Amino acid sequence: MSMPIAFYICLTLILFIFSGTDGYFHHRLAQCRYSSKDLHGIEFIDSYVFNKVEHIRFNSTVGRYVGYTEHGLKNAEAWNSDAGILGQE
Repeated sequence: MSMPIAFYICLTLILFIFSGTDGYFHHRLAQCRYSSKDLHGIEFIDSYVFNKVEHIRFNSTVGRYVGYTEHGLKNAEAWNSDAGILGQE
């Protein structure tokens, strides 16, 4: 293996180790959608996504969490049974 290739491989590994990433991707997306000018047409959607797969969503028109994966179904059941969490949304 030539010296520049070995250098770039080592540099890549060092940057990966110290970048703080564990290889997983999680994000939360909160949206307000509206279909009319009055307040009755507004819909709040709060989505939880892990590795590009949405696993749970709160929809204000439904008024509860909906799970889309096995993990999301367990969380939705737990969060829907807690009035404090639903009140925050």
